Amino acid sequence: MSGEQYVRRNLERPEMLRLLALMAAESSAPDHRAHEWFRDRYERTIGLLAVAVRRDQDEGRISNARDPRASPGPWRPCGTGSSSSGSSIRDATSSRR
Repeated sequence: MSGEQYVRRNLERPEMLRLLALMAAESSAPDHRAHEWFRDRYERTIGLLAVAVRRDQDEGRISNARDPRASPGPWRPCGTGSSSSGSSIRDATSSRR
């Protein structure tokens, strides 16, 4: 499943996103039964995103100025201040409102 397909599927099922967010928040306490699972899921997700960011850096779609595993911040395509594709997750979510 592509990233775009994943986002679109999640936009079609907002109740599942709410459930995931609620469970993640509840499991933030270290003694919660799901704490380790959510922590591991977060680490896997960051790893996958870092690979994708590095690929986009290597292909020149986004700046190489940042380490992909560093703290999150604004990511911008090379030489521009906006999305190179003309669309974004924000665009997709605003159209659902």
